[in-house]
Amino acid sequence: MYQNLLLYGRKGVLAAEDIADRIFTPRYNPFHYLGAIALFCLWLLLISGVYLFIFYEIGAPYKSIKYITEEQWYLGGIIRSIHRYAADGMVVAAILHLLHVYLTDRYRRWRWIAWVSGIILLGALWVTGVVGYWMVWDQRAQMIADVTARFLDYLPIFGESLSMSFSNNSLITNLFFFVALFIHIMVPILLFIALWIHVMRISKPIINPPKIIAAIIVCIIIGLAVLKPVTSLLSADANKTISKIGIDWFYLFFYPMLNAMPTWLSWVIIAGSALILTILPWLIRPEKPAPAEIIKDNCTGCSQCFEDCPYEAIHMMPLRNGKQTNGKPYDLEAVVIPKRCASCGICVGSCNFNAVNFPDKTEKGILTEITEKIARVKPSKEPVLLGFICSYSADLHKIINPATSAIKDMPNIIAVTLPCAGMINPSWIEHALNTGADGVFVCGCQVGDCHYRFGNKWLEERLLGYRLPILRHAVDKSRIRIFWHSALQTEDLLGKIRAFQEDIKNKRQKEFLPKAITVSKARLVFSSIILSIPAVFVFLFSDAGYLFSNPNDSLLKLSIKHAGKRIVECDEAAMLAEEAKKYSEQLKETGMAQMSLSKLGACSRERHPVYIEMYVDNDKKLANNYMPGGWKNDGASFIYEKFVLKPGNHRLLIRMRDTKDGERFDYTFEGSIESKAGYITVIDFDERSKKFFVRR
Repeated sequence: MYQNLLLYGRKGVLAAEDIADRIFTPRYNPFHYLGAIALFCLWLLLISGVYLFIFYEIGAPYKSIKYITEEQWYLGGIIRSIHRYAADGMVVAAILHLLHVYLTDRYRRWRWIAWVSGIILLGALWVTGVVGYWMVWDQRAQMIADVTARFLDYLPIFGESLSMSFSNNSLITNLFFFVALFIHIMVPILLFIALWIHVMRISKPIINPPKIIAAIIVCIIIGLAVLKPVTSLLSADANKTISKIGIDWFYLFFYPMLNAMPTWLSWVIIAGSALILTILPWLIRPEKPAPAEIIKDNCTGCSQCFEDCPYEAIHMMPLRNGKQTNGKPYDLEAVVIPKRCASCGICVGSCNFNAVNFPDKTEKGILTEITEKIARVKPSKEPVLLGFICSYSADLHKIINPATSAIKDMPNIIAVTLPCAGMINPSWIEHALNTGADGVFVCGCQVGDCHYRFGNKWLEERLLGYRLPILRHAVDKSRIRIFWHSALQTEDLLGKIRAFQEDIKNKRQKEFLPKAITVSKARLVFSSIILSIPAVFVFLFSDAGYLFSNPNDSLLKLSIKHAGKRIVECDEAAMLAEEAKKYSEQLKETGMAQMSLSKLGACSRERHPVYIEMYVDNDKKLANNYMPGGWKNDGASFIYEKFVLKPGNHRLLIRMRDTKDGERFDYTFEGSIESKAGYITVIDFDERSKKFFVRR
């Protein structure tokens, strides 16, 4: 079932790419540049972020952002909006890039580093985006901070409860905004290190989209900034509840889940999803084909295979003795790194000296296969054609007869299947024509969408004479055709093969490469409109409302830090005074003394848990033990609980125990509180007076 879902997903991607090819042309299809588009949006974020940083004040975050937005609406407001929408665009492009890579099966084996680092990059993007919202410190930031703190408090790694830090306005200091600013600046810097890791095993990575696409994206983001300027909500107030507010669903989509679900379940979903995504390359691993092998006796150290390898699986290493075994002096020889090899065969097509082979598909074997298949074709009036077909560019089961290797219903047209069109050496085409084929066609992946990145591009350049090894000029190129296709266009491929057969039969002279589609003004305008469709989703969901709480309810919070009594009472001050007295007496009597602190070290610091009961209008709302903090259970206990109340007067009874005695309570609060709709009442404990109080 899982494989069927992947198959349908891949067909969906191919269908979307086919539509985009028709709209944007294959060379400007945005699906081929999703990673580069995400990086381009990151550059926009950095540029706009520098300007916002100049005016941001840690001591007055809300006022400084409000000044940028309202007083500088003509510049600062636009730049702030560009900053927001570029961030949304980056996430959209990154998620589409992830889905595209996954559904086209380009994430396993030799690509696992790119996949895992990509998951880390995506997580880092969300972290820096969430922290960026904190820096505004409006009601949205207050909600994010409160929910995030409650989520992180589930981990027993923080000394104090993070949630308690946001329970009162006076507790939110400049240090918090300094840390937020530091994270928001440092994470993007670290992103570039992660980006280097992301592409470290990919040769010639595409890091910039075409200028036309980049210009359209800039225009779309500026258009969004003008049509829907980003504004702040009301200033954050820890004494008020957050009901319905607009949230950026591209960054904050999981906050409604965190708000509605138990914290442990949220951790299971988020951590489980992240873990599954990270280990995905190892969950399903079909048998890997044998890697390429270098025939050292034939290698001349020309480095062409090194230049063409899409995954840096070939390195050029210095020769130990400075010469090959045949006595010819060469400084370098090619060496294959098996774990990185994709078995695509591009290195075979790049070698003019028969120095690269695969154990199960040698160059000699392929030439023999070509000769034998052409010889088996029965003479007829129809021309004999040989086709080199990339296994990813067509549905082979639909078009090839497995018994004869002929194209179905066309017995005079035979096929040689290869893992990639880039494996084709131009000499193979010449060999097929010299052996008896009237014509040769090549079917590879669509331009810009080669499964192995550059196979179709390298072959095209070899045939045009721009890249070694080249096709000899004496070869009649009218007897050659190149078809760039996706597997969904198999029927279209059959039609083009028949047309090529007719051209050979009637000796028509045509270009062997498909003509590049020009980008007219009308196509450019239409493409810009289509590329604006994601902007519509950004427009709708970058500030869509969500109800976090009922605005007619009020909230009661217990926010208490209190240390339980020690399990074993130990007067350390008295013990230290006693040891000091002994030390003084020994010093007077003998002139020598040594203070022993062993008793102090043996003194246990472990504390009792703090037990609290709370009744609201005689209804028990809470009865729980809170364990002491610290590695040795010697720290304070932290109590942070929230309760929804209806507005009005409520009778409150709170009882707390910090000793082992299970019958009596050490501290009690009994009284009435007045709760108002949309407001928060906080109950705290004063360590000096040892009394509960209502924090104002």
